Amino acid sequence: MSNVPSKPPLLRRYVHLVRHGQYFYDREHPEYGELTELGCDQARSLVPRVAAMPIRKVFYSPTPRAKQTYEVLRAAFQNFELEESDLLVEGFPTQSLRQFWEHPIPLRQLNQHRVRMNKAFRMLFQPPEEITRHDLVITHGNFIRYIWCKAQRSSLLRWSNMDIYQASLTTISVDNLGRIRLVRFGDTGHMREDQLTLI
Repeated sequence: MSNVPSKPPLLRRYVHLVRHGQYFYDREHPEYGELTELGCDQARSLVPRVAAMPIRKVFYSPTPRAKQTYEVLRAAFQNFELEESDLLVEGFPTQSLRQFWEHPIPLRQLNQHRVRMNKAFRMLFQPPEEITRHDLVITHGNFIRYIWCKAQRSSLLRWSNMDIYQASLTTISVDNLGRIRLVRFGDTGHMREDQLTLI
């Protein structure tokens, strides 16, 4: 009989990031910030995919569009924990030179957003300790793009060069050895072509 100790089982934590559905972005609109009818349809199209995942915990941004996306998806979950987190709100963690000239954002604000998003990253990507688990995060486009760049250790300025559809699904995993893997980005396989929107 071999005395070589067996390797511990490889555990993974899958973090499924959902961008909220389409919303009224015109500040003059009476329903500004809330989901449009199409936004609700986009979220509903995601329900079967989410229902097939053994979700342990749901995190969501406190903005109306993220909350309403959660309410649509809620029917897909059973026996789950729930946490609303201010760490998940939209923001601008960095700014390219082109963005600076077009819409300058104060450096202090950029730093605050980046610090908050980095804190969210640490919260979400804790290595699993006992079992493989799946968590769902309902959040925003800039947040997901920044987290994706951070996960692959690429330039944190690149997030602004990426597009991500509303109600799309992005998955990143971390194993019990702390290794992060990129599984999918901006997956829209659950939606029809005429449902795809960026804003």
